[in-house]
Amino acid sequence: MRSAFTLSLLLSWLVSFAQTPQFTGVELTPRSTEGLTQQFGEFYIYRIDPASLNQYVKEAPGLRPFRLKLGDRFSWDVSIYANDLRAAGYTVRVATENGIVEAPLEENKSFRGESI
Repeated sequence: MRSAFTLSLLLSWLVSFAQTPQFTGVELTPRSTEGLTQQFGEFYIYRIDPASLNQYVKEAPGLRPFRLKLGDRFSWDVSIYANDLRAAGYTVRVATENGIVEAPLEENKSFRGESI
């Protein structure tokens, strides 16, 4: 029974990676590179679709694996998860015409991850 459970976990993990989405960046040629060339010896600039990546990472909790492919130069398998940097009990207080009131928190916008 225990080996069947382990096998089913392994198979579900393999299936999840078999369906890993890919987000592709298109290389851009900047109009001016003066500021960049003063700071970096070599650099590349890419445009990705942030809305589709944002939707994917937020559609389910936990680790969210995907491939990030930037042109023909770079390709990484990445896994990220929500990582709220706000401390427990964090509140937002704003001054209004009715005095200081507590405002609702915005959704988490920070993530943590690793190359896999």
